Order: sequence, then structure tokens, then C-alpha cells
Amino acid sequence: MKHRTVKVVTLICVLVTALAGCGKKAAKSQVKPAPTRFAALANQNQRHIWYETTGKNVSKDSKITYLLVTQNGKVTVYTVNSSLGGYNRFTDNHAIAEAKRADKQYFQSKQQDAYTNSKAKQVELTQKLNRGQVKSAKKRQKLQLAIKQLKNRRWKIETTRYEAPKPQSYSVKLVKKNDRIKGEKIIYRSHDYEGYLNQFADADSWLKNNQLGPRAKKIKPVSAFFKKTDGAKTVYKHRFHKPQKTIIDKYIGYLEVKQQKGDKLKKMKKNNSLKEGNSLLYRANSSRDSTAFDKASTKHVTLK
Repeated sequence: MKHRTVKVVTLICVLVTALAGCGKKAAKSQVKPAPTRFAALANQNQRHIWYETTGKNVSKDSKITYLLVTQNGKVTVYTVNSSLGGYNRFTDNHAIAEAKRADKQYFQSKQQDAYTNSKAKQVELTQKLNRGQVKSAKKRQKLQLAIKQLKNRRWKIETTRYEAPKPQSYSVKLVKKNDRIKGEKIIYRSHDYEGYLNQFADADSWLKNNQLGPRAKKIKPVSAFFKKTDGAKTVYKHRFHKPQKTIIDKYIGYLEVKQQKGDKLKKMKKNNSLKEGNSLLYRANSSRDSTAFDKASTKHVTLK
């Protein structure tokens, strides 16, 4: 009996020790991961996806204006114009494929707009010429040249080939106040398809600058036209300290306007006092993920 008691006590001690060990392992697994920083991820060899959105409070209805793919210190920007909920549960490959399709579709819409504007401008100038509204022989000649240019260049609008976005450089400017980082400005750019196509459809600039016939400006390729995104003009002063859920996916990231929740959100919705703002979002990998502003020592980051 005495031997049995000793064995039972020994077994209990072993179990207690084992459970204590499990507790330590569980505690270690609960260590909060390092906060996510834009530039720190962008400089990695690994590919990362960010969503530039706009709207009142981040939700499934937030509009994705651009999808960003970062890798090796570069950013590839696709014009999307979709809802955040529309990308719910997408894998990275699926999200990028959808963004590529949306960017090409955006180009095609601008291509159609340029063609329509060119045709309308030709009709307008032709009517002006035929109605005898222009008396000066020199001005009539300029109008005739402009009409000819519109006709000649319109085929270029139709035959322009889409050029997919390529990795571009980016920069981050930190905002410092009272010796503390209070926000950051993340600057990157996308193709300016509208600016490129206007070369073929804009007769006004030819008439104004007299750049007609042999003296007309040379046509530049799509790769020469870029514009900064709306979010690139934004100073992100707020950030998610924990993931924000939209349908199923959860996001962290940077905010122009502070995210509202609970009773305050209900009250602001009722009063229609929620402010529009840009956000730069990253899909969270766990419920303990968070966002932090970049460090000045990181490549491509400077103090404003």
C-alpha cells in the first residue's frame, strides 16, 4: 500500500510538471508579433499586397482605388475601383489577377473616352469652319490643320496597346511632432492613361500653342506618363492597433481619419458626420497583428 501511494504521488508530480511545461509553451505562443510597417515590408524579397481605399470608416463598402504589390523596394500600382468586400477571401494570386484585369479595363474605358472626345471635337471644329464663324484666313487654316490632326491621330487611339504597370520606386516621409512620429506620407505613382491618350484627342492645346503640322509635339509612350495616387497626397495620422473585420477578412493598416466604432459610430452615422478619408490596408494574418509607423532608419524613409 505504501508503495502504491508513492507511485501515485510521483505520477501526480509528473503530470503537474508536464502541465506547467505546456503552460509555458502556450504563453510563448501568445507573444504578440512585431507590428507591420509599410516600408519594412516593401523592402523585403517577399511579395506583399496593400489596398488603397477611400470611404467613411473602413468597411466592406470601402472603395479600393488601387491595389499595391510591394517587393524588393518597389511598388507596382494597379487601378482597381472595386469594393473591399469584393476582394473578400481572395488569395494573393487571385487578388493580383483581378487587379490586372481591372487595370486593363480602366485603360480601355479611358481609350474609349479619348476616341469619343476626339470625334466630338472634330465635329465641333468642322461645324465652326463650315458655318463661316471664322473670318481670318490664318485661323481657318489652323482649324483645318487641327481637324486633319484629329483624323490622323484618332487611329492611334484605337491601335494603342495597353502596357501593364511595372514596379516603380516609392518613398515614405515621416511626420514628427514633439520628438515623436505622429504620421507618415507614403508616395507612389500609377500610369496616367488619360494624360497619354489626350495627346491624340486634345486639339485645344494645338490651337493654343500653334503646335500643328510638322511642328506638332512628338508622341510620348505610355511609360512616360505617371501620376501620384490620391493616397500619395495623404498624411496617415492614425493606424489600426488590432485587425478590423470586414465580412470574413481582417485588415490592419494606416488611416487618414480615425476609425469610429460602437455607440459613437452609430451616433455619427445618424448625424451624417462621418468623414471621408483614405486608408492603406494590409490583410491581417492573425488577430494579434497591428500596424506601426515606419522607422527613419529604414531604406526609402525620411523625416519630413
